[in-house]
Amino acid sequence: MPTGQYRFSIKMFDFSGSNLESTEPYLKLDFDKFKLFQTDKEKSGNPEWGFKAAFMYRTKTLDKLPTKKFRIFCFDAAEKCPVDKVSVEWYHLKVVSWRISSTALEASPPEKR
Repeated sequence: MPTGQYRFSIKMFDFSGSNLESTEPYLKLDFDKFKLFQTDKEKSGNPEWGFKAAFMYRTKTLDKLPTKKFRIFCFDAAEKCPVDKVSVEWYHLKVVSWRISSTALEASPPEKR
C-alpha cells in the first residue's frame, strides 16, 4: 500500500429515529476514538437530530483503514443506558443517512433531491 499524506473530509448530518422506546434519546458518535460527538437530547420517540459536524482525518498509510470503525450509540437520557448501537467500518462509509428504529440501527441511501 502506498504511503504519503492522505486526507479525508468527514461530514455528518441527517440523523433521525423512529418508534424509539425512549423518553429522551440522544446519540453518541465515535470515529474509532479519534473524534467523539454527542447530539442534544430530544423529547420524542421519533427524533430528528439537527446535529451536523465535520472534520479532517489524516493518515500516512491506508493499510489500517479497514480496521477503523464508526460507531453510533443511541442512549436514553432518563435511563442512562444504551438503547441500541451500530458499527460500520470506515471504508464502507459514503453518503448515507442513518435511521434508528426500535428494532435496530440501519443505514440507508440518502433521498435524492
